[in-house]
Amino acid sequence: MAVVLDAIQSGRIKWSDLVSASDEAVRTGGAQIWLELGENMTVKDLFYAVAVQSANDAAVALAQYVGGTMAHFLDLMNAKAKALGMRDTKYTDSNGLDDTTQYTSAYDIALLSRYLVTMQPQVLKYTSTWEHRLRGNKLWLVNRNRLVRRLSGVDGLKTGFTTRAGYCLAATARRGTTRLIAVVLGDPTSTARFDEVAAMLQWGFSHYTTVPVALAGKPVSHLPVDGGAVPRVPVVASQPFGVTVPRERTASVQTAVSLPSLLTAPLRRGQQVGEIRVRVDGQDVAAVPLVVAKAVPRVGVLRLWLRLWKGLWPWLR
Repeated sequence: MAVVLDAIQSGRIKWSDLVSASDEAVRTGGAQIWLELGENMTVKDLFYAVAVQSANDAAVALAQYVGGTMAHFLDLMNAKAKALGMRDTKYTDSNGLDDTTQYTSAYDIALLSRYLVTMQPQVLKYTSTWEHRLRGNKLWLVNRNRLVRRLSGVDGLKTGFTTRAGYCLAATARRGTTRLIAVVLGDPTSTARFDEVAAMLQWGFSHYTTVPVALAGKPVSHLPVDGGAVPRVPVVASQPFGVTVPRERTASVQTAVSLPSLLTAPLRRGQQVGEIRVRVDGQDVAAVPLVVAKAVPRVGVLRLWLRLWKGLWPWLR
């Protein structure tokens, strides 16, 4: 799902693209939507099938479409895992079915889950869907993650089961400003995985809270721009950010903004110009980049002279 969403974000594929089911996709076992050879289905419907139904045939069809070949898609998956610091993970297929050379860890799944909910939050639209219909309402999908209806705030992410892996679940929930992720692998029953994850999330929300540090799109400052087509530019955090701490330690969270007093054009949108440093109990825990919210080209000579003229003769405004 992460690799597919990256391809969507980059513009390489679109949700409306039609994918033709290959023989390999049709022959994939386990949970499926029973694709027929040559059947065309949109990327969006196949993604719903993976997110809601855990459809292995849909996972193979998407992989082949995004990667061109399964081998290339696996390269993309393993490269993504490496980029996210997933040191105990190796992918050999796109569906997670048993393979003695394929492996991962609960910690690595948590890293991947964090990437999805923070950098690809649109995934939650699909993983929080309780039911979805395909093929003109002929096929009814019901979310395999029972916590979506059972536990307040749960909006993802993914169940899994094979004989070797046991019953697995990576779940996320949000209450107020706090989002938590819980992962279990290898449970003996489906009920056990849901009960254990629910208990972890409930405990987490009872004992921890998130202190917002930077809000999405809210300017931290407006800095003057020397030689710019506009005199000032808003500066925002590169992404929304908060610090999750024990409830009794919220007062220990401190922030310090580091910004220059003046910027110089040209500036590109998203260019880093400073940071917010975050400390907890006097220890540095994170640094959030601060970037310009919009591009600022250099002002033309004629416009610069006009600006100077108006400064000398303000009644000409």
